[in-house]
Formats: sequence, C-alpha cells, structure tokens
Amino acid sequence: MDYSLMVVYMSAPTKNPIFTDIVTGLLRYTTDWFINQTATIAGPIEIALHRRQPVDKPGGGRDFQDVVIPLQTFRFINQTVSNGINYSSNDDGMVRRDDYILIGSYDADIQPNDWWKDPYRQYKVEGLLPANGYETRAAVVVFTGNPDYGS
Repeated sequence: MDYSLMVVYMSAPTKNPIFTDIVTGLLRYTTDWFINQTATIAGPIEIALHRRQPVDKPGGGRDFQDVVIPLQTFRFINQTVSNGINYSSNDDGMVRRDDYILIGSYDADIQPNDWWKDPYRQYKVEGLLPANGYETRAAVVVFTGNPDYGS
C-alpha cells in the first residue's frame, strides 16, 4: 500500500486557509449528519432553551425576564458513568444526578445557565466546552429519578 499520499494529507500545513476552510466545512457537515441521524435510540432532539435576561428597573436595580430561544436541533449524549446516585449529607436523602453533553451546530445559540424542561425534569446548561469552529458543545446536568434521553 502506498502511504505517500496519506503522509502528504496528514502533514499538510493547517495555516493554509483553503485547507482549513475545506476541513472545517467537512467537519461541520459530519457534525450535522451526526446530530440528525436517527439510527440510534437517542436521535436528534429539538429544544427551546430558556434564558434569563436582565431588565433594568426604573428606580435602579434589575429584574430578570425569561426569554425563550427558538427551537434548535441538538444531539443529547449521556455522560454519567455510574448510576448517578448522590447522597446528601444534609438530609440523609439521595438524588440522581445525570450529566450530558449537548452537541449542536457551530452557530447554535446556547449559553451557560440556559435551561429547558420536559414534563418530568428540568435540565440546566452548566457550561460550554471550548469552541472548535465546527460544533457547539455544552455540559448539561439534570437531577432526576429516571432519565429518558442519551445514547
């Protein structure tokens, strides 16, 4: 097998703007394919995120208004390795905490502290993973009894 062509591609300079644009375009395309493919149980999920926006009060100070972001399509991936059960030292109870990664297109509108609900639980975006130019990834947490989503 001739590896000379593979060596050229693997050693191509990443500072070349044409090469970078091509690779970024391919990565965006494959990310969108991954988000929208329905071959697994999880499949894509459409979410209308909620965001608290500060509103100045006439006498000073601020209130917060709940703003709903239009529907966006994401891939929701479970990251909980254990059973997710956490024991509380305050009330001797237990709660199930599940961690997820939310993957959206590179231009997804998502920020830390955004949230959404389904009929049984509320999800909160704890933070964003570093931007890479071809996808948006967010760390999400939910406290629940039995999660339904994830792949």
